[in-house]
Amino acid sequence: MSILRRVVRRGSETGRIDGLRLAVAHVGRQRSSLRRSTVETLDNPVLQVLDDYKAAVLAQDVDAFVSLYDPDLSVFDMWGVWSYDGIGPWRDMVAGWFGSLGTDRVIVDFSDTRVVSGQDVCVLHTFMKFKAVDPAGVELRSMDNRLTVTLRRAGEAWKIVHQHSSCPVDPKTIAVMFKR
Repeated sequence: MSILRRVVRRGSETGRIDGLRLAVAHVGRQRSSLRRSTVETLDNPVLQVLDDYKAAVLAQDVDAFVSLYDPDLSVFDMWGVWSYDGIGPWRDMVAGWFGSLGTDRVIVDFSDTRVVSGQDVCVLHTFMKFKAVDPAGVELRSMDNRLTVTLRRAGEAWKIVHQHSSCPVDPKTIAVMFKR
């Protein structure tokens, strides 16, 4: 078993691979409220990106959402387009998504988040749930995704340079499995 696999399985530890110091954090099932930061987030600026993602989606704030991304990003999204390259096409997609919601809101929750980071580059993978609610807070629909994100340090902040979302496909029916 490689050092990295051992470190990831153990949880929050540090390992050394080919001279690169890697910090690995297993955050576990985060059940933080939408407006409150978790203890892990306060100690890990990479996880702050996830809290900011949740807040921007809930507020349907295109500028706040897009500010989480590097201008030269590459996104492999699940819906309709093979990939988005650069902030312009991604901004257009986000504006269309938020605009399509009307008075509904989307609550995002992350769970089983794992982070592997070096000094200036970081990769995280997580499960995410999107839950649409009406103005009274009644759940209308939901779906689960798998998410992998690569971030690069930009000054004191971390920016997403690559994002890949997916759901498994049932091999018997070829149907996408939207529930975990």
